[in-house]
Amino acid sequence: MFNTITKILIPTDFSEASIHALIYSNLIGSKTNAELVLLHVREDLYTDSMKLILVENEHVDLYNSIHEKLDSVKEKYQELRDISFTIIISTGKIHKSIQKIANQIGANLVIMATSDQVKGVYNGLKRYFLGTNTFRTVEVCDIPIITIHIENTKKELKCIVLPIDLEDDSTTDKVEYTKNLALKYNAVVHVLAIADDAASNATADDLKMTLKRVCTDFKSNGLEVETNLLHSVDIAMDIVDYSIRNRADLIVIMSKKTKGFDQIFLESEERIIIENHRIPVLSLKPINSTLEN
Repeated sequence: MFNTITKILIPTDFSEASIHALIYSNLIGSKTNAELVLLHVREDLYTDSMKLILVENEHVDLYNSIHEKLDSVKEKYQELRDISFTIIISTGKIHKSIQKIANQIGANLVIMATSDQVKGVYNGLKRYFLGTNTFRTVEVCDIPIITIHIENTKKELKCIVLPIDLEDDSTTDKVEYTKNLALKYNAVVHVLAIADDAASNATADDLKMTLKRVCTDFKSNGLEVETNLLHSVDIAMDIVDYSIRNRADLIVIMSKKTKGFDQIFLESEERIIIENHRIPVLSLKPINSTLEN
């Protein structure tokens, strides 16, 4: 599942939140020498007949405007002054454009910002039918995505929290990806096994065996690893709380891309983590998992 990160796609509208994503993309790109591609989506220009990517020599004014905005941002944020970005302007629905552009240009990773905090039954219904741009992108995009909150202050990648559970049939993929990422950044990995508070002793024993196996794998590759078994009544928030207490720089989750009526009223764990965190979250996808839109 892990591929060398050679191209990172960073959607931006030049809001404060998306600028944090630009800054964070350099943290990842600097270790991998990846090309950083800035994507600006113009929903207001969308028509079915238009091309997905606007050609620069046919839309000179639009591209000049984006170049000027980027130059202005670089002047304000010292961390970005010497960073080079390839610029793409696209049209259409934001989450669908991100997905299609990522596949078209061969991006290995998407880094995008989220500041959405949607609460209440009415807004829950609205979110289900319309979706936040961030979470809809996580749902439809089939490559890894790192989501950055507007309050993110992380400027290094030294501590990774990896939650695992017995029901996750993609644990092997998640472990392998995290292992390669940790090796690249020499990061400590906290492997966090989560058991429902009502879980049987047999389930707890199985989780302990899984923890031991994962720990052995990481250590055999020269990584520093810590393992923890948590009994939880609120799995998502316990993952967030644990990550905050241990000053994590990244949380790795597997997005199961569920779609159904229960999502209106019952928050999926990954949605809660993505929308409520103050720590970057890496969402991975099960192999061969797709969602029609």
